[in-house]
This record gives sequence, structure tokens and C-alpha cells, in this order.
Amino acid sequence: MILKVIIVNYNGAQFIKSCFDSIVSQFKFFPDFSILVIDNASTDESLQLLEDYEDHITLIKNNVNVGFPMAHNQVIDLLDTPYIWLLNNDTEFDHTTDIISPIMAYLNANPDVVGLSPKLLNTDGTLQSQGSGFNRYRFRSKKIIQVPFLSGASLFIRTQFFKDMNGFDPHLFFYNDDVDFALQAKKHRKRLIYYPSIEITHHGGLSTKFEPVKTTIGGYYGSIYLCKKYYPKPIFLVYYYLVRLLIDLKTLYHKIVPSPLSDEWIMELKKIKHKLKNEI
Repeated sequence: MILKVIIVNYNGAQFIKSCFDSIVSQFKFFPDFSILVIDNASTDESLQLLEDYEDHITLIKNNVNVGFPMAHNQVIDLLDTPYIWLLNNDTEFDHTTDIISPIMAYLNANPDVVGLSPKLLNTDGTLQSQGSGFNRYRFRSKKIIQVPFLSGASLFIRTQFFKDMNGFDPHLFFYNDDVDFALQAKKHRKRLIYYPSIEITHHGGLSTKFEPVKTTIGGYYGSIYLCKKYYPKPIFLVYYYLVRLLIDLKTLYHKIVPSPLSDEWIMELKKIKHKLKNEI
């Protein structure tokens, strides 16, 4: 096998058929790949729907939701192909287009490239930017270009590099794993490539839909953790106190403008504020 497709699923029943039908369609173009699915203790109909694809997939069932990074890390010893394709469960693509072959050819010809992402489209077909600020404009390119960051929604990775970095950082639960990957690539002077001639639709926001508070707060912590990990202390301290201010403002907002989730927001914000004290 040349490629292993890895999908972490958590309550993805809404998109499972479109996603897996898209993947299975690729066997007629590039049969030399396998599919590994890690289910993070889904409570919807995901497992029943995945039974329709049991001839094509290897399924690992977790008893609890271990998060996106740790789900990938738990299968690191099973990664026996030169490349892996991290693919969100809320993605789909044209069944008549060869997605994999041109990307494998590019990676084979460019050994210093450790990560590659195709163009991502929103549900309505508009361009989905990977990154923020100035970087978002890079993804309007119609040519293959090197970029400083790639989204983890559809990310081809050189397996040996993923193993060399010991997988994703276990301190991260949801969000920021792709930021960490990009910073690792930069640290080791490897390249990340945007490949816009291949298009993937990424509907987005599925995990956040089911746990909006915990995933957002996990993002707060992850961003501070990575800032401390990679940047000088003065930069870290400025960012740290900005996030602390954001947490205080968000807490005040939910006290003044209550909503059905306000009690959970206030409780989780209090927890993360206490946890962040250990980061100084």
C-alpha cells in the first residue's frame, strides 16, 4: 500500500455516506490505498452507517472521545504506508475525478514536501481559506505554491515525518493540531504545498456543533500552549494576557446576556482560566 486514509469520526452520521462514497470512488483510479476509521465514541447512527463500508475500512472504536490529535496518535504504530491522508468526516468530492494519483506523483517527485492540501470549498462552492490574515490570500492561487500553513481537513502527510514528530502534540484536544504541524514543518525546514487543481468540499463545523463550548475553549488553551511552545517569552506573555482578557469578557457577556449554554460557558471558562495559571 502507498497511502492510508485516516478519518476520525465523532457523530458524523450526517455526512458519512457522501464522505465514504467519495473515498470509495477513488479505488477505480488508484487502488493502492486503505481506509482507517477511528470512532470517538459517537452517540448517533455513525456506527450503523459505517457497516455499509465494512469491506473497505478498518474500524477502531474508542469508548470515550479522546479528541482529534490523540485519535491519530493512537494508530501511529499502524501507519505502514509512505503517505497518510488525514480527511475530515464532513468532506466530499467528485466521484469522476482522480484525486489521489496526481498528488502521489507530486509527493514522490518532491521529497522535501511533508504536507499537501488540495483546494477546500465551502458547501456553497466558494473558496474556503486555510489560515487567516495575509495567508488567506495565498489560497486564491491557481498554481501550486508553497504555503506556511495548511488546514487539517484534507491533509496529505509524509508518514515518516509524522512519526519523526511523534504524531500530534498530546496536549491538544481539538483545533491547533494543524498549526502545530505547520510549525514543526518550518522548524525542520520542510515544505507545505497548496495544490489547487484538486478540489475537496469541506462542510465544516461538525464537531463544534455537538460540543461548541468545549471545542472553542480547547482552542483557547491550544493556542496559548503553542505560543509558549514556539515563541519567545515576551510574545507569549502578550498573547497570554490577551486571551485571558477575552476569557474575562466572554464570562461577563454570559452573565449579562444569558443563553441556554451560558451556565456551561461560565463553568468551562472558569476551568480554563484556572488551568492557564499553570502556563506562566
